[in-house]
Amino acid sequence: MEPSRIRQQLGYLKKERNYLEYKLVRPYQMVPYSLVRLANICGKPRCRCKKGKPHGPYWYLSTKEKGKTRMIYLPKKEVASFIPLVERYKEYQSSLTKLRRLNQKIIQSLTQIEKASFTKPEQKIRKKD
Repeated sequence: MEPSRIRQQLGYLKKERNYLEYKLVRPYQMVPYSLVRLANICGKPRCRCKKGKPHGPYWYLSTKEKGKTRMIYLPKKEVASFIPLVERYKEYQSSLTKLRRLNQKIIQSLTQIEKASFTKPEQKIRKKD
């Protein structure tokens, strides 16, 4: 690909990166958790849950801490208020991933421009006066 075409593509990538950076530096309130619904089995030997009818399902906030999953019980009345906070965190993480990919594409484009500007040793190299 010729350098002028690469520079044009680079301009589009930089605009997209600026938009993502703008979103990322002005985040809304969010929580770094996933929202999960689980049914539980208790330890009572004669409970209905032992016969295939588990308790719940109940809502939990899930996160990883030091490589282990941590679950925090969430009462039903609080679930609705946490849904947007969890979704915003997912969107934020998604935007970070997009930004990383864009930066990789920008670096690849700059590398292509660099390679396109190389001259062969047998060609005369312009001297600056």
